[in-house]
Amino acid sequence: MTHQCHWEGCYKEVPPKLWGCKKHWFALPLWIRDRIWATYRPGQEISKDPSASYIEVAKVAKVYCKVMNEYGLKAPKEKIDEEVKKFLKGKVSFI
Repeated sequence: MTHQCHWEGCYKEVPPKLWGCKKHWFALPLWIRDRIWATYRPGQEISKDPSASYIEVAKVAKVYCKVMNEYGLKAPKEKIDEEVKKFLKGKVSFI
């Protein structure tokens, strides 16, 4: 089974249980990485049934990736926070 890094624009193959390649995994803030691992259920990549919490944090990671792709690795923290808050508006925050 092939699986690619979830960072938008990255097509590097990674093991299915991993969110992304090493470069992009460590480009995510620690709080997102910690939440991804906290909500990951072993084998979800095989059974294709991640928890709602995992899906939610994966979506937050996508928002983060979008901002970083738009502004580069020096994206202003305020812009990142604004986009994540926009995404989470009306949702129960897990942060």
